Amino acid sequence: FRRVLFRSEAPQNVNAQCTAVVVYFLQKEDKTVQQPPAKKARKEAESVRLRHIVVKHRDCGQPFDPVRNRPVTRSREEAETVLRKALCEFGAEAKTIKLPADAGKAKLAALQPTPRYIALCKELSEFTTAQKGGGMMGDLGWLSQDQLTKFGPSFAETAKALGVGQWSDLAASDQGIHLLQRIA
Repeated sequence: FRRVLFRSEAPQNVNAQCTAVVVYFLQKEDKTVQQPPAKKARKEAESVRLRHIVVKHRDCGQPFDPVRNRPVTRSREEAETVLRKALCEFGAEAKTIKLPADAGKAKLAALQPTPRYIALCKELSEFTTAQKGGGMMGDLGWLSQDQLTKFGPSFAETAKALGVGQWSDLAASDQGIHLLQRIA
């Protein structure tokens, strides 16, 4: 880069018609080339935002349904059967939904829970997030890699493998069996 100085010299006689302009190009004083600041390296494990439905079973860490305030007595297989039916319903619903052609608008559409999700979350989920309203229903929020692994390694792997708007297969944690949807 060069700095440019302009100097305008007007004649002493104010009635004169001539004006001279002198331009000087000066060398840059600092001859070291400054590199732009390096971008922060992306963390290998970036955060994800999830919504979920969880169904507990008698073998999970806390076999108690905080939403309905009662103990859980179903087997793990029964919990899986309940969620597999829900997953089939989400697949059928997805075939009827037309997403916007614009990729940005399609991602925004994924943030909104579908009517079927709202109904199934209220009916099935045994996690306090099922009591939230609207778009926050079942929302686990933004989870870092460390927070994901607190649910268990298979839960973390399942969550990280999802694309935005995509539903997972069943994912187990100490809290029960989950259906996950990545919303960001």
